Amino acid sequence: MTKSSLPAALARLVVYSFLVFLVVYAFKLSGKYRWDGYSYKAQKDNITIYSGLPKDETDRYLGACLLFREYFDREILFQKNKKLTVYLFADTAGYSAYCNKIGVNISEYGFYMKGRGVITVNAENGMDTLFHEMVHYFIDTGGYEMPYWTEEGIASFYEKFMGYYADETDYMITFGYFSPYRIKEVKDNRARLGISSLNTNQSIAANFIMYLYQEGKLRKFLGIYFELKNDREAIAKTFGKDIKQVEKEWLEWFDGLSFDDDNVVFAHESRLFRSKAGFDDFLQKNRAVWDDVYKMYRVRY
Repeated sequence: MTKSSLPAALARLVVYSFLVFLVVYAFKLSGKYRWDGYSYKAQKDNITIYSGLPKDETDRYLGACLLFREYFDREILFQKNKKLTVYLFADTAGYSAYCNKIGVNISEYGFYMKGRGVITVNAENGMDTLFHEMVHYFIDTGGYEMPYWTEEGIASFYEKFMGYYADETDYMITFGYFSPYRIKEVKDNRARLGISSLNTNQSIAANFIMYLYQEGKLRKFLGIYFELKNDREAIAKTFGKDIKQVEKEWLEWFDGLSFDDDNVVFAHESRLFRSKAGFDDFLQKNRAVWDDVYKMYRVRY
């Protein structure tokens, strides 16, 4: 080896050593977040669920993931269908133990690991959290950038749904249902409700997203926002009105909601039945009526 080639060789050695370090570090890091205590694994179309639930329940969650991804891709934002991993814990004890292992204390319901394509869910709290965190996954892997209130508002809005999933050819899902918890939070914060408070509270953000949805302007707003990169300007342009006027009409809409009649439909718990027959039975027992304007069932619990 000549003197002139020595620096190049040393440089290559440094690069190779650094690459080896990265590989080892990545392996150790992946081991930290890996969950080996699952009892069943379900997988289809880049979605893998590691679950502590029985097979039939896990398959139902997998169907929900596939169904929601197809809906979101068609109705809201185009998806690149990147790999998604879901850790589905059967109870709070298992979920908490995993959170302690990885040193995460974000939520008692679940969370999304940005950049990793991993959603962790405590199934004891129902399927609501899964859809909320999937919205974060869609936005992250789709490369979409938007204000905090918009992302959290959309995620919170899609927590509530009803429908059924028998298989990939026989399914139905509907959205547009109010969350009793989030409505109460908005009512408790009525005094500061406004465009300027969107970034301060998920429930307020979700309520404005609900307003956009019921006005048939949610997708239009997102398209305009991605064009302008300014949420206040996008809101005004979406409605074709001054933002103060939009705010005034949103508050009038909220104050005009009557929580004692069929004008507001609550979904206390999101429901995805295993068959059309099961869903139809639920609708009949609750005297549900289809609303063709909002594409949802009006159900009184």
